[in-house]
Amino acid sequence: MSAPGSGGGGFGGGSAQSVIPGRASLIHLAGWTVEEMAIEVSVAMMLNWPAIQTQTFDFSTFSTKETPYKEAKKEYDDKVAELEERAIPVILGPTQSLPVEEDEPYDKPFTNASELHAAGVKIAFATFGSANSRTLPYEAANAVAYGLPWEEGLKAITLYPAQILGVDDRLGSIEAGKIANLIVTDGDPLEITTEVKYLFINGLLTSTDNKHKQLYEKYRARP
Repeated sequence: MSAPGSGGGGFGGGSAQSVIPGRASLIHLAGWTVEEMAIEVSVAMMLNWPAIQTQTFDFSTFSTKETPYKEAKKEYDDKVAELEERAIPVILGPTQSLPVEEDEPYDKPFTNASELHAAGVKIAFATFGSANSRTLPYEAANAVAYGLPWEEGLKAITLYPAQILGVDDRLGSIEAGKIANLIVTDGDPLEITTEVKYLFINGLLTSTDNKHKQLYEKYRARP
């Protein structure tokens, strides 16, 4: 899924976040034209959930309005409570990261997935950046190492994302009639030592050649 960032670039980046940065598109990672690559041009609306804000700008008076922290915190908690009362799936950011709060356990990013699963919340993993998309299987793997069942880890990067985005009738599992986006590996797809032998996108065998692989082969063959 390709989604717009906000403010200064990157997912959630920048100091001036817009509440609704735009719409996200679901695409194949191969193709010559937009039409060939597009699965759904508009698959989701991006929304930045606001933080606790004690200052707001009043456009009627063009002045800053101060809100007591206790009141702002209650408003925030009420909004979060609304989410907790509905069966809303969660797309998790990278598990291979540091805790957000200084007093959180060191392994909080690793255990988030298993805790949500235990609470009955459907999850999917994302890297929120094309530069780190190659680490997606390992985001799930780290969560598996910290209590998430292996089957749930695999579904969280295949079937569940498709269900969350409403395209599980076409993607997410190997079934007759679905789009043939497949990988063939020599082992567990969540293991870092596993190699992808073949890649099919939209039913077509797709090259996995890249600069990193070329450099690896070049220096491996060095006398």
